[in-house]
Amino acid sequence: MKLPLIWLKDCIDTKKGPKEISDIYTSIGHMLDEPIKNDVLSLEVRQNRPDCLSIIGLARELSAVTGDSINEPQIAKPLKRISQKNYLDVRNSSKINRFITLHIKIKVGASPENIVKRLELYKIPSINNIVDLTNFVMVEQGQPMHVFDISKVHGRKLIIRQAEVEEKFTTLLGTSINLNEKDIVIADDEKILGLAGVIGGNSSKAIKESAEFIVEAANYNQASIRQSSRRHSIRTEASTRLEKYLSPKLPEIAVQRFIQLLYDNNIDFEILGYEDYSKGLNNINIKFNSKELKRIGGVDIDNEKILKILSRLNFGTEKEGDGLYNIKVPYYRTDIECEEDIIEEILRINGYENIPSNAINLSPPLKEITSKEYILENAIRDSLVKLGFDEHITEPLIGSTKNPNEIILENPFNKDKDALRTEIFQTLKQVIRTYKKNKREDVKIFEVGKYYLKEKNSYLEYSAVTAVVEGNYTFKDLKGYMENLLKDLNITRYEIKPKGSKGYVMQKELCLGKIKRNNFTLYISALTKALKSSQKYVETDVRNEIIEDITIEVPLKTYIGPIISNIKSISELVYSVDLIDELEKKYLKAVTFRITYKNPAKSITDKDVSPIKQKISRLVTSFS
Repeated sequence: MKLPLIWLKDCIDTKKGPKEISDIYTSIGHMLDEPIKNDVLSLEVRQNRPDCLSIIGLARELSAVTGDSINEPQIAKPLKRISQKNYLDVRNSSKINRFITLHIKIKVGASPENIVKRLELYKIPSINNIVDLTNFVMVEQGQPMHVFDISKVHGRKLIIRQAEVEEKFTTLLGTSINLNEKDIVIADDEKILGLAGVIGGNSSKAIKESAEFIVEAANYNQASIRQSSRRHSIRTEASTRLEKYLSPKLPEIAVQRFIQLLYDNNIDFEILGYEDYSKGLNNINIKFNSKELKRIGGVDIDNEKILKILSRLNFGTEKEGDGLYNIKVPYYRTDIECEEDIIEEILRINGYENIPSNAINLSPPLKEITSKEYILENAIRDSLVKLGFDEHITEPLIGSTKNPNEIILENPFNKDKDALRTEIFQTLKQVIRTYKKNKREDVKIFEVGKYYLKEKNSYLEYSAVTAVVEGNYTFKDLKGYMENLLKDLNITRYEIKPKGSKGYVMQKELCLGKIKRNNFTLYISALTKALKSSQKYVETDVRNEIIEDITIEVPLKTYIGPIISNIKSISELVYSVDLIDELEKKYLKAVTFRITYKNPAKSITDKDVSPIKQKISRLVTSFS
């Protein structure tokens, strides 16, 4: 979201400079995503905050921290239905929350200089007064608007409907796209005028000195707009806002602001009609207990300060008891749905830096909790690296291959990657191509990852390792690498049964994996079963030493020396114990020790250390 400071200061009385303002936004979660240039901040609105995709929304955020006064943009008086003729026909009400049309007569001309300057700072080029004012309202209020030349609307009526399957539409950019029944369109009785919430049509591109227009402001089901935008790979200022949950009250405010700007800039106009389709507005009230702030947020803030923060955020408060309040949420804060959201807002404005840091009193677990699958995967990595393979991690997205067991993404980010891989080799092929492109002929790579299958009505996820060789390697070499890996894992009783162009690695009835001309795949779950059946344990963490940190809380006057001596005396494998951190509190202190385990006779493993850790846990508990 670009934020020209000259525009921001239209909405808030502040004397702060660009750097100071950007630091304040950073402190409350709105990061700069590029350097400040020409007194324009570019903020990354990461949270679910559609109200912050507007100048007035960001002005309210700044005011909540600084207490500076907000200058709410003036709006015209509310309008009631004014029309001799119906200019609006909503046929798909399930995805329309609100749709307002303003039938207006106006002489098109150049925009006032102050409007043009602010739009140019936002990187929106000036077109003419009526289009510029709708863009101005969109950036200032966060509500997209669109203008239709009524002479180009056949039947002089806007029809809001579902698109038909494979219905063609040409955007104002000249791009032709095929729609489907999931898209919402604005049309007349002959053609499509716009893809609702996303982009206008080619017929609405040229607005000359026509006299009458329909100006619309609408609120849709945000998921529908987001899906249409991604399905057709069209991203606009309008879709960026309408794909989020905007308040259904905003279209009315946007139209009132548009009318007020006509008055303020001495533009001659006449309102001929006004229609408002609405499903109604819901006011949100939430019960809030100030004691929950301490329990959930770990911060003790007095009620007076809590009420001050809520007031700056424009939350209405009504006291109902000791620390109990009924909170009225402002219409534009559609992200606030529960008590925890209110607590988050208080913590944010109070300052994340004011949340206290406490050392975690973490004793080592009494027993090994690392999963067998995780240990096995690490063992596989170690073995393949020793065999000269390079590990790769690829994203599991591919283009659909029409495989009936393939999981198709309903709403992919990229049309060329609209499915999940059914085997890891599918994504490693691209890595091989990259190596060849860079003139590396001999390649040995592997990936330990997941693949995905659709079986009946279930979506399933599996783990596997796939290794690929390319270049001066034979099938015999590949088979030798696989046999060495299985040997390292202590899996020896298996056979390879050929079938077609591949061989299946079998241990009796259990399929461990498969091998082809230049790659093999082994299934993690099957390998785990094979290890269990052979009652062999795979040691993966084979190291010369194991180092771990533990933190305990002890009384303030406790001597540290005896604790270190007692830990060292537990086992000869405890090579050293060092004090690395000490944090004093009121009556206690948190001390952190670094313990190094070594076995001079052989490599040490987690299995060797586990019983020692249990003894240390019991020991340090006695000091706490």
